[in-house]
Amino acid sequence: MEKNTSKNIINAFLYLLALILIGIIVYLLLLAYQGKLAQDAFDNANPPRLSGEGTDVPSGQDGVEANETDLINGQLTNIDEWLTWESSLAPFQFGYPPIWTVEENVEADFITLRNEKGINMINIRLINKPTNSAQLDFQTYASQAAGNEIQGYQSLADFYQIVTLDDILAYQATWNVQFLGGEEFISPPITYFQHPFDDGKSIQFVLENNDFKFIYDIINESFQYT
Repeated sequence: MEKNTSKNIINAFLYLLALILIGIIVYLLLLAYQGKLAQDAFDNANPPRLSGEGTDVPSGQDGVEANETDLINGQLTNIDEWLTWESSLAPFQFGYPPIWTVEENVEADFITLRNEKGINMINIRLINKPTNSAQLDFQTYASQAAGNEIQGYQSLADFYQIVTLDDILAYQATWNVQFLGGEEFISPPITYFQHPFDDGKSIQFVLENNDFKFIYDIINESFQYT
């Protein structure tokens, strides 16, 4: 009788242990799957760079004929024809190509710039600084911001100061990012501008498509306080 009881206890323990191991395996597989989904979503929003580096105009766009591409590129790079957007989020403005559209959501402290196809190119957001950043100078805050604000943040990749045409200092950064189960990659840049009167907030210009980095840099340079 005692032997049977001991055997039953051992069997129950082994059964419970097997259930725990199966649960752990399922959990790890689920985390890996979620990481892959996050990585795929980021890759879809940030396709590989087209041919050309630096501030060169992209050599072509899917589904666009050569003469139409020339027209689009001319409208992107002819700064004299650019429009100006004056924000209601905070007293600042910036220039943008006339074939792009701007959508501002005051309640969400968010601005979206879309290209002629309606694809997100740049997001501009008003961010409340973390409490532990309140005493930092702005340069230090900008270099550390992703640790609190960027999902999958691993480390700082690149960081440097920029100066706008209106002599406003800002800081541009990229980050090493890795989602669970995915490979590490360098994020698109974020440019940090100081809020003109609220030290508890920052104004961030976030590039969503690396093919248009040259347009992003021009928009950053056009930034002005109003």
